Amino acid sequence: MATSRRAMLSLYRSVLRSHHALPPFMRVLGDTYVREEWRKHRGAGPQFVQAFTRQWEEYAMAVRGAQKAGGGAAVGRDLSPQQLQSLSPEQREKLRQLEDRSRHSSS
Repeated sequence: MATSRRAMLSLYRSVLRSHHALPPFMRVLGDTYVREEWRKHRGAGPQFVQAFTRQWEEYAMAVRGAQKAGGGAAVGRDLSPQQLQSLSPEQREKLRQLEDRSRHSSS
C-alpha cells in the first residue's frame, strides 16, 4: 500500500500538534525526536513506510488519549520484551539517550 506524500505530511503535522498540550520540556523533547526520525526516514523504502506510518499513528493516538485522560496521565507505554529484543544496537542506544534526556529535562 503506497502512502502519499500528502498523507505523510498530514500525519507529521498531526504528531507535532499532539504535543501542544504536553509540558514544555516534553514538547521540546518530543518535537525534536519527531523531526529527527522523520528526517532519517525521508527516503525509506516502501517496505518500511507502512510500519513507520502505523507506529506514528499509534503514538499520536496515545498522546491524545493521555491528554483526554487529564494532566497527570502518563504518556506512552513500555516496550514489550519482544519489542526490546527486536531493537538494533543503534535503536537501543537512541532509546537510552531519550530516557536520559527525559529524566534530566523533568528534574
